[in-house]
Amino acid sequence: MATFIFIHGGFHGGWCWHKVTARLEAQGHRAIAPDMPGHGIDPTPRHTVTMDLIVSRLCELIDSIEGQVVLVGHSLGGAVISNIAERRPEKIERLYYVTAFLLPNGDSTHGTLQRRKKGGPESGLSDDGAQLLPSLDSVRELFYHLCSEDDVALAKMLLVPENAVVALGPVSVTPERWGSIPRYFVECTADRAIPPELQRKMHVEMGCARYWEIPAEHSPFFSQPDALVEILLTR
Repeated sequence: MATFIFIHGGFHGGWCWHKVTARLEAQGHRAIAPDMPGHGIDPTPRHTVTMDLIVSRLCELIDSIEGQVVLVGHSLGGAVISNIAERRPEKIERLYYVTAFLLPNGDSTHGTLQRRKKGGPESGLSDDGAQLLPSLDSVRELFYHLCSEDDVALAKMLLVPENAVVALGPVSVTPERWGSIPRYFVECTADRAIPPELQRKMHVEMGCARYWEIPAEHSPFFSQPDALVEILLTR
């Protein structure tokens, strides 16, 4: 039995993984979906949240768990799990990037998105210079267009602004530490937030032991939980 730790993406919280964690726990695994600082019900003031703070807090969680863990990152959470793996390679059994940012050393999610903006679809994000938040009118088309109305309603109630500085936080990885951990990628072929061609580019350039394609949008934890669980349990 494995211990899975699920790292959500921007604007979300651990709540978004509830279908996946329930299915894994029903099969006897341990599944933990923490809120990043300033997300979900975590009380950290949002304006204080940085990539370094997120990674430090999650490393503390991992240090409290006996044995190795499997890290699963979604979207922005991909950059987070890379940074965690670099700091705690001995604690990580394997890494799963679920339509997530799989970035080279020194890059950031903001930098990656800026480079592909020309001619790309609008993200629907509003930016006040300090925080980002999707327009609630746009989130269905951006994140959830294959999800149920119930899932969309839940997300609209729970999404929170993202401190813009988090997306500027660089990934710090080395071949000796992060690079020593097996990594896997789940492509979501209907994603409108991180297009499939960008997903493919990242995991081809960074190298993965294996990848899967599933017909999901940006939120397979809602629309394809069974397929996601099957992948996570495939070695």
